[in-house]
Amino acid sequence: GASASRLVRSRWKTKAGEDIEETALLMVHGDRVYILRARADGGGHLDQTRAAFDDVVRSVRWITPAAR
Repeated sequence: GASASRLVRSRWKTKAGEDIEETALLMVHGDRVYILRARADGGGHLDQTRAAFDDVVRSVRWITPAAR
């Protein structure tokens, strides 16, 4: 999996009054940060998003590129 990971959630209202939720998975490996984002309509999909992102973290396998 990732060397370190964190789930970050943000919410805001659009100018039209629509509630927006965005969840981001931040993964750190070496000196790089990888960000995967998911956006929902405010329907409270955090549990499903967290489960999907947990699966991503568990399945990530970092490889060392072959020397050129």
